[in-house]
Amino acid sequence: MLQYQRPPIELGIYHDAEGAVIPYGHRWGGVPAGQGLELSSAPRDVYSVVTHPERFEPVVTVAEALIDYLGKAYDVEIREGLDLLPQLFPRWADMSGDEATPDRPRPVRVVQVVPRSDASLPLAFLFTSVPGVSLRAGFFSETVFPDCGCDACDDDVLEVCTMLEQAVFAAISGGLTESIDWRRVTEEWTFPDGGRSSGHLARDLDPRARTAYKAFRKRHRGGPQPWAARLTEETR
Repeated sequence: MLQYQRPPIELGIYHDAEGAVIPYGHRWGGVPAGQGLELSSAPRDVYSVVTHPERFEPVVTVAEALIDYLGKAYDVEIREGLDLLPQLFPRWADMSGDEATPDRPRPVRVVQVVPRSDASLPLAFLFTSVPGVSLRAGFFSETVFPDCGCDACDDDVLEVCTMLEQAVFAAISGGLTESIDWRRVTEEWTFPDGGRSSGHLARDLDPRARTAYKAFRKRHRGGPQPWAARLTEETR
């Protein structure tokens, strides 16, 4: 089977007001604001400030490489268009005509990758005007890369790329489990080095996602299956 290879990534070099190189990913002592329970040592005036949003362009490059790989390696259909926004990313739908700012990017591209087997979960990628990607996996799991991107969070770009790749490969290998009860929506991820669980109130779930999820669970009570590989002349 065709193997995924991360495309070459060139990390930009950025300078502060004094001309010193900014060591993004390692700026503050302790734990960066977005990566743990400990308090970051970042000064308060850099919270919600995004000085160099262009440094996350490699995340877009990796997402595009993943889409290309999935289309070649798996038995899928690829759909593209901003008309998919209301269905796949409803909270972004009203932002498509907005003026973009670093703290309020607008959606510029949507790509959905759908397995031909309805026993497997679909994926969708939303690209934003400020470089970044929102990944929708399954019926209601949505993760943004980077999660924040502000100077205080000090995200390491290569780590963000790795997290995106891990989420994609977990979802297509059956490593995402979604569930709904009367009160809460829960998603559980399984990765090679561990896992994570998160959730939100069921009342916030888009009705279309709820309907699609229930129909899927009715057809496939054993849960989602890994994606099927695309057949080639060598594998037939």
